[in-house]
Amino acid sequence: MAKGIFKRLFGRRGKTRKLSYEDTDDRYYEPEPERSNESLLIDHRFVYRAEPGHEKHITGIEYLIRVENTTDYPMGNINVEFGRGTKQGVFGKVVGGGELLEPGQSLEMSAPFRPLYRGGKERFKFDIVFFDFNYKVEERLSLETEPLRVTVPKFSPLKKDEDGYRIIMSNLYRWTLETGVIKAPPGVIFDSLTDRLVKIGFHEANRMVNPSLYRGIGQFCGKDDKGRKWAAQIQVIGEKNESKTLLYCYAEKPQFAYNLATKVLLKLEEREKILPNLT
Repeated sequence: MAKGIFKRLFGRRGKTRKLSYEDTDDRYYEPEPERSNESLLIDHRFVYRAEPGHEKHITGIEYLIRVENTTDYPMGNINVEFGRGTKQGVFGKVVGGGELLEPGQSLEMSAPFRPLYRGGKERFKFDIVFFDFNYKVEERLSLETEPLRVTVPKFSPLKKDEDGYRIIMSNLYRWTLETGVIKAPPGVIFDSLTDRLVKIGFHEANRMVNPSLYRGIGQFCGKDDKGRKWAAQIQVIGEKNESKTLLYCYAEKPQFAYNLATKVLLKLEEREKILPNLT
């Protein structure tokens, strides 16, 4: 009986709509809501959350699920359960579930996504669980997220000084990586990040290093073959064998800024020391 109920409630999967970006490497997919003539209406997508009052300062990624009850009877205890994480990341605890949904009502649920800073294109499995008051049974629908595609174009140096860097980054979205204490000399971390950014095609616009109580700041500019501007800033503080790192990655779209952070960390020599200590 469950299989028939699923078909009646949810119908076929909606088509996927492509948003038209100039660079095919940067295409982003947003699924249309999934529904049938007699159904729950389900809309779900990745969203990039900004710091309150600073819409271009991105603080993280969430998966947003919106469910609307378009049937003639209630749906109870609606929840979302995500499967195990994959190489690209894991989902945290779902917020907003467990409610009764009367006919015509809608509900939003979200789950934070903790990225593991790896490239590629991937979908993640999740279930929508609810109690069907019409048939007096608990139902479970298995779905997949929209694809999270993490790629970046090739970069070339954009030769700017500190003032030029500030002008560029002021118009871009920012993704932030911040660590707690890393058991590594701060100079080693700073040099490793600097070398990585230069290797992938960025120009070092400015460098400031205080070696006594170590503090290193580096600012970088780049562009891609579409003429889009990118930027990054690293700041490392510490002494002896302990350091803390702050990395800002800037791009024209929130996902691009996250993608750049992934590119920087992907083959970084100190990657395995940095990732476990991200705050």
